[in-house]
Amino acid sequence: MLADTIQWLAVIIFFLIFWGFTFGEAFWLKKRGWAEFARALSFTVSSNLLGFFIGWFVVFVIILILLMLTFEPVKNAKTQEFIIWVGTVLVFIFPPIFLMLVKRLLLKLFKMDAGRKVWGFSALSSILIVFASVAVPAGFLYIILKIFPKG
Repeated sequence: MLADTIQWLAVIIFFLIFWGFTFGEAFWLKKRGWAEFARALSFTVSSNLLGFFIGWFVVFVIILILLMLTFEPVKNAKTQEFIIWVGTVLVFIFPPIFLMLVKRLLLKLFKMDAGRKVWGFSALSSILIVFASVAVPAGFLYIILKIFPKG
């Protein structure tokens, strides 16, 4: 029972961070004068949902491919090791890079990119939301499992 509660708390923390960053980003865009709040919120919700949904789906597919490699090894061990390294690197870099590209594209579509540092904004906001939404729940689980090792 305690393990289920801890897992649900980690999921709740993820969603709190995700939606907190989404609304915070919209407030920041409004404060900087990039758009009115409704347009900024529409941008952040659509970019974050689209980026997270597709980005994490691709990560899931990559992890499944890596898992299949463990069950059916490639004949050449060097090739298998290279594929595993490439897959591992892609798992870590794909979500923020894809989210950054989605944000940049949607900034253009929402006409919020006139003379602003949109690449920097897209990169920074993508890295922060992906890192925080993964690191904080993982850190929570790590600390809780150190306190209650039998979970």
